[in-house]
Amino acid sequence: MVLDHWQGGRLPPDLIYLIVKLCSDDRTTLLSCSFVSFVWRQIASRRLFTKLTAIPSLSDKSLEALCLFLDSCSNLHLKVTHLTIAPAGPNESDSDSLEVVPLPILATALAKLPHLLHLHLSRVRVVPWPVYQLSSFPPKPSIQLDSLRLIASAIDYDDPDFPWEALAHLLPLFLAIRHLDLDTVHAVYTQRSPRYTRGLPPIPHRTQVQSLYLSEYTHFGLCTQLSRTILANYLVSLQLGYADSGDVLVRSTYSDAFRVFPHIKRLELFLAARSIISTPLDLQPAPRTIESIHYKFPTLDTDDMTSLNTFNNAWEHVLASLSIVPSTLPLATVSIQATVPRMFLGDRYGNRWIRWDALALCLLKLPALRAVKVDLVVVPQTPPRELVQEFVDYFQHGFDEIHPVFDRERCPAFEIIVS
Repeated sequence: MVLDHWQGGRLPPDLIYLIVKLCSDDRTTLLSCSFVSFVWRQIASRRLFTKLTAIPSLSDKSLEALCLFLDSCSNLHLKVTHLTIAPAGPNESDSDSLEVVPLPILATALAKLPHLLHLHLSRVRVVPWPVYQLSSFPPKPSIQLDSLRLIASAIDYDDPDFPWEALAHLLPLFLAIRHLDLDTVHAVYTQRSPRYTRGLPPIPHRTQVQSLYLSEYTHFGLCTQLSRTILANYLVSLQLGYADSGDVLVRSTYSDAFRVFPHIKRLELFLAARSIISTPLDLQPAPRTIESIHYKFPTLDTDDMTSLNTFNNAWEHVLASLSIVPSTLPLATVSIQATVPRMFLGDRYGNRWIRWDALALCLLKLPALRAVKVDLVVVPQTPPRELVQEFVDYFQHGFDEIHPVFDRERCPAFEIIVS
């Protein structure tokens, strides 16, 4: 059969599929593939229309136009897996200037996309579900998302006792969400008429969420409100961004999350770029189910003293954080991801700053620890031949210091990756 295709001057469909798959991120190439022949167009169109972007407007009619568009295009709704709703203009920090996303119209649009996996809402204003449209609230949600992202968006509420009210109406539209990303979202109080609901959504459904990310600008009480709308026992991964403005906000979110989500197994901490929290967050109230902690340093782009100090401060914070981890935690993996200024390698005191011996002593206090991974990316990037020997010479002294410690019985495996 394959020979028949070749004799006819055509490629086998399986090979065409692989070619189109490799070009899935290049829209121009996908368009070219779709013009080759009827067979190529059929295969390329599955990738060409997987991502759909809707630009909302202040007239609240843009999402209605999206629904009409999906109805008018034959089979297009079966191909869309990514839906982005974001305005076209510049970033606006004022919540009054954000475009409104009416939840009933959004629910109608989502119902027309049976294969949707990723929903991205950026710079929009989500309002509560109107009470006069209670009959249209989905009684049994069936949509399962890989990710739901809300970025730089406002969440309306008109009940002072229930902030994040509109978020509690949005999440029950989905049966399950693998990763929920709440990045720089903020609650906005709006005095509304009785036409809108108050408090919990009309249908008592709780969404399954496995992974949750909260940025450094998330307000107080969000985790408590989330625990009333999602199944807390399903949440196993928590990602927290560190605040640039101070410790109080982060510590409140941190302790609040541990209190309402008792089955967290993976904790990821993202250090802020402009400042590092002076005192580490206490893991004493952490759930006794945490198995791994991942520290992600600020991304550095320059090779100067500012970047060097940023890396040094972040490393000191990690050492201080690991030094107070309770030995009762079943912590099996500690990983560190960082960018390193190249001038750090040329400093003869670099190993003193990184304090390998202090790192080893902190890790050995954790009896359940089995693996330590350090992933370093050097900036600026240099040819490998120039970098490898430099790193070997640089870390040799540090490894000589910690080798006796890690040479003991039942010590964790130590892995370092440099690129």
